[in-house]
Amino acid sequence: MSLLYIIYQAVQFFASIIGPGTIFLMITGALTLVGNLPIEHAFIINIVPIIAFIVVSFFTKSPVQVREEEQ
Repeated sequence: MSLLYIIYQAVQFFASIIGPGTIFLMITGALTLVGNLPIEHAFIINIVPIIAFIVVSFFTKSPVQVREEEQ
């Protein structure tokens, strides 16, 4: 393994940690700015779908997650 590859993996790891939090804060800021909402309300509006996604991911089986349709 080269040092360049290790640096690349470290940058990818850092980006995978920072990325979702950055998107969350950007959506919260946009709701505050455009919707004229208090930051607390924008935070709650933004966190509800995320919590729903986490609950569905952890507590349902694969067919529910993928929503396989009958043909």
